[in-house]
Amino acid sequence: MYGIKGPVIFETIDTVYIEQLDLGNICGANEIDSIVFTSYCDDCARAKIQFDAGDYTFICGEDFATALDFDGSNDYVQLGNPADLQITGSMSIEMWIKPANFSARRNPYAKAYGGEGTITQEVDGTLNYFYGTSGTNGGSYQGFNSLAALTTGTWQHIAIVRDLANMTLNWYIDGVLTNTVAATYAAAVAGGNNATIGAGYVSTYAGQIDEFRIWSSTRSQTDITENMCKTLTGSESGLTAYYKMEDGSGSGTLTDISGNGNAGTLTSMDINTDWVTGNVAGNTAIPDVNLSYNNYTLKMTGTKYVTFDRIDFEALAPDNATVIDLRNTENTVFNDCIITGDATQTDDDVLRSLVYSENTDVNADSSVVFTNNEFINGSYGIFLNNTTNTIGTDIVGNVFTNQSYKTISLINHEAPQISNNEITTNTTLNTFAGISLTDITTSLLVKNNKITALSGDGNGIYLNNATAGAGTEGNIFNNMISIGTADADATYGINIEGA
Repeated sequence: MYGIKGPVIFETIDTVYIEQLDLGNICGANEIDSIVFTSYCDDCARAKIQFDAGDYTFICGEDFATALDFDGSNDYVQLGNPADLQITGSMSIEMWIKPANFSARRNPYAKAYGGEGTITQEVDGTLNYFYGTSGTNGGSYQGFNSLAALTTGTWQHIAIVRDLANMTLNWYIDGVLTNTVAATYAAAVAGGNNATIGAGYVSTYAGQIDEFRIWSSTRSQTDITENMCKTLTGSESGLTAYYKMEDGSGSGTLTDISGNGNAGTLTSMDINTDWVTGNVAGNTAIPDVNLSYNNYTLKMTGTKYVTFDRIDFEALAPDNATVIDLRNTENTVFNDCIITGDATQTDDDVLRSLVYSENTDVNADSSVVFTNNEFINGSYGIFLNNTTNTIGTDIVGNVFTNQSYKTISLINHEAPQISNNEITTNTTLNTFAGISLTDITTSLLVKNNKITALSGDGNGIYLNNATAGAGTEGNIFNNMISIGTADADATYGINIEGA
């Protein structure tokens, strides 16, 4: 949901279940003309937004018009031996691929298995990547298997990442890291072999290939998953060759969209029938991704003046299940909401926070207000971490239950107000903190909070490097804290360090 301008009110009159909600750049004009999501009246059922991270499936969002079909007999695309494809350092190769069979070892892409690199599809459906130091199909080389197998007749996205800065090789299938090993050679050796799509040192490819990309850089898992379901502009940094496979029927040329001029020539292919409907991303379900940045119930990116009132948010599974992910938001309000994480989250993993924010922009996530909400389970209740001071964080009148590590954690905030909250946990972690405040400046207010840790040790209120000047002193008063067991040796009601 992008580009909405307030004022807007979204009301619910019956229980509504939405699986993941991603809000990008929706902006109310101001506090009066804001955007409100609400279960509006007392008699209305509460709206609920749920996400089952353990059973995560997403549908890629963009159809690719055409693809190339390889017959497994003699079809291939000749790319030649341009300097751009003689990559000896870090590199990434990715494509959408639809195998017809596993009757023989086949090359979806090849340059030199003892040189710049070659991909081989094995008879068990797995993939191997090879590179080496001879510059030829021979000599010294390293092989690296994907472990996970492809499925015939199904579009799948594959990516091999040769990260020589960190000396690792990584296989990804449908965005999931399936295997990683240490790289043997600090650099490949370039040679005179031509690069080819659909042919190489073993049998030619049988199946379809689309959206083929070669990078002279390392692609992260985030880079891969955020871009594999959409076309690129061709001007992306490090993109050495990019074949969208959209030249279409009648064309014997495979155009390089990167602008580097590395066009390919269809060889032994029927230029009328081997261009087929791509139909890749828009109809492809990618199962069990379980990546932390995908596993949110609500994500807000660049939003302003947005309010959630009487809405429930719930993550149903433990796999990195952040419930609310805030990224560079302003003037965000959560009131009378119920925010629930999985009850098995009993560790200190920040990606299992109920509310998570980690930003580098100035005043990122400023003026975030939480009032009269319930926060249930999770590693953190609220984790807001910014690299520069953020202004206007109010956490008032909320009930927090069973956070395992830290209930409220603020880093780099100016004048936060934390009052009238009730925090109860049965965690056994001795690093628990009910309220943890680091690098806080001016006019801190922490009052009238009740903090009870039934089983664990740790800190009721923890301050590290809190500073203020004359007239902007911080105030901590009238808080009731009960924490730690009788035999605890490192338990503090209020622990102040470096203030």
